[in-house]
Amino acid sequence: MSLVEIILARFGPLMSYAQLGELFGYSGPSAASTMRQRLRRDHKLGDSLQSATLRLGRRIYFRSDLVAVSLDLATGAREQVESPASASVQ
Repeated sequence: MSLVEIILARFGPLMSYAQLGELFGYSGPSAASTMRQRLRRDHKLGDSLQSATLRLGRRIYFRSDLVAVSLDLATGAREQVESPASASVQ
C-alpha cells in the first residue's frame, strides 16, 4: 500500500489544517494553528505544500494526494529507479 493510498484512506481527498497537523504529529485543539505557524516558518515545507492548497470560500484545504507526493519528495521515500542506459553500461 502506497503513502497516497494510506493518506487517502485515513483523511479522504481533502485535508484541513487540523488533519494536516495530525499527520505531522500534532494533536488537540491547537493542531491547526500549530500547523499554520509551522508552514510559515518552514519555507521549504510551505512551498512544497503550496501546490496542494485548495481554497473553498474562507477555508483552506490540502489535496491529500498532492500532500503525499510532497512528503515522498521531501523524505526521499521514492525508490530510485535505475535508468536503462545506466544499467546496460555495466
